[in-house]
Amino acid sequence: TEKEIINGILSAKDANERTLCFFRDIVDIHDHLSDSKAPKYIDMSSESVIDQEADKLLNRLKTNRIPAALKSQNIFTYKVRWSSSGINRHDHSEYIEKFNNDFFLAMKAQIDRCAQSRYTIGSDSLQHEVLEHAIQCKTYVTKFHGRTDVLSELEKFVKNNKEYRPCVVYGESGCGKTSVLAKTATEVFKWWPDRSVSVILRFLG
Repeated sequence: TEKEIINGILSAKDANERTLCFFRDIVDIHDHLSDSKAPKYIDMSSESVIDQEADKLLNRLKTNRIPAALKSQNIFTYKVRWSSSGINRHDHSEYIEKFNNDFFLAMKAQIDRCAQSRYTIGSDSLQHEVLEHAIQCKTYVTKFHGRTDVLSELEKFVKNNKEYRPCVVYGESGCGKTSVLAKTATEVFKWWPDRSVSVILRFLG
């Protein structure tokens, strides 16, 4: 994650055209460090004790380094209060709804601007970028092994004609989410052999 931030934001020349940053500040978390779920939201060196070094570096990243690299309209900050069950849909519904709306609108606007600039530059540039993502997908698939249980669940979801909600694949950093989705992008043609399938593939982050 640190390398992604450095390469994607701090060192990128076009960070403002390709990057959005969303900060969530739990304003009173320091008053609830003894709660069992607190370590999921703040770095702690031991029980009820904050990792001061990690906290200092994170604050420097949030208050100095990222604002220096991104325009203010690319940075979104949400202040919430702690709940005994952590961040949840019941106690933080207003925050979650605002985050969803902000993310959708900002991402859509950024993609629209990017698409418009690609068409302005010319089709060769657009085709080049599409090819880059296709090659990246192939690279992930070549190294892919196992995870048949996850693929099976994704196949059931894709084949379910009564399911119209988006499917979200989530997990810890480095657990293989990107590889699973790359494999899914190629397997979907086997799952729907009798249909004309179009796959829109784009790797973010």
